[in-house]
Amino acid sequence: MMRSNEGVAQLGACIAALCLGCANVSGDTPAVEPQETATAKTPGETRPQDETDVSQLLNYGLALASQILGEYPGFHPFAFVMEKNGQIGQVALSEGNDHEGAVLLDSLREILVVRAAEGRYRAVAIVADTHIAHGGKETDAIQVGLEHAGGYCVNVYLPYERSEEGAVTLGKAVSAVRQGAVFGPCDPTADG
Repeated sequence: MMRSNEGVAQLGACIAALCLGCANVSGDTPAVEPQETATAKTPGETRPQDETDVSQLLNYGLALASQILGEYPGFHPFAFVMEKNGQIGQVALSEGNDHEGAVLLDSLREILVVRAAEGRYRAVAIVADTHIAHGGKETDAIQVGLEHAGGYCVNVYLPYERSEEGAVTLGKAVSAVRQGAVFGPCDPTADG
């Protein structure tokens, strides 16, 4: 049973609001060399705008990944980005690339790190089709690595199953700590 984009968007908003209450899973994304970022936030302070920004990107990422999985057996990594002015865009590598998913993910991260260092982005959501250990077994999952220039970081995983007929059923979202891969080290006090 495939959920509608509206349902996925609502689910994404709920996930972002409840990420701290999610269960932990294994499989943290390896970090890229951190870049220094300036922040006007004091330790322990969570800026609502940071969470709003990443929530929007989470919604876009889950909606597109769910749509792709409804039509294809998997997908290459892609990202949604929020530019400094609040505009949302997508970053993806060219189609037809035969590299392994991990190589594509590393290449995508490198692009995002360079552009973030140029000051182009205030938030990113890196979306990948992955496997996680969940509920005592290996399962497929949509991974959305969320990062904000203000230090907010979290990995959100949405397990899914595919029936023999090809229908996709989405599970319950879980989260895990994320190391800074785009903007630099994550702020452990940013409730990510």
